[in-house]
Amino acid sequence: MTLSKLYQDGVASTRLQNKQNVPSKSVVGYSQLIDASPTELSTVYTLLKRSTEMATKLGLTDIVVVLDQAIYAKALEVVWKKQQEFSSVVLRMGSFHITCVFLSVIGKRFGDSGLGDLLLESTLVGSGSLKGVLEGKHYNRAVRTHKVVTEISSCSRVCLHQFNVLIYFVKNFNIPLSL
Repeated sequence: MTLSKLYQDGVASTRLQNKQNVPSKSVVGYSQLIDASPTELSTVYTLLKRSTEMATKLGLTDIVVVLDQAIYAKALEVVWKKQQEFSSVVLRMGSFHITCVFLSVIGKRFGDSGLGDLLLESTLVGSGSLKGVLEGKHYNRAVRTHKVVTEISSCSRVCLHQFNVLIYFVKNFNIPLSL
């Protein structure tokens, strides 16, 4: 039962006062600094080794390691080479970098289909920023741009639907277009 559900039922304060079923306290900490280049395979190996050691000390069967895009790629190499040693490691790219990759995929998919021209001619994006927006490099601009494009395309869909309804009535009920 979630805490919000307990509050909705009015029993959370009673349970918390009686200290029944109180969730244990989570502790978030940082590991020791590794004074080396983060993109070297030996540094990434050390990070993964320390992570598995911490998981073992805590009695965990698996450990999730969240990394940025460049280090994630190196960590994948290490895990693939030493699959037995790092079988308990679950690698994950951070949400910021996942979003940047997703924006880049949208830019690659639709950039040559006229999206770039649309963004330039609408002055939504300047010519100097277009490449960065389509590649997901200019994060804030890219997110704002894709929000606007999504809103415009959904409005266009509504207008197209209304137009199709109008055409249906004109054809089927002989309604004149001019009033």
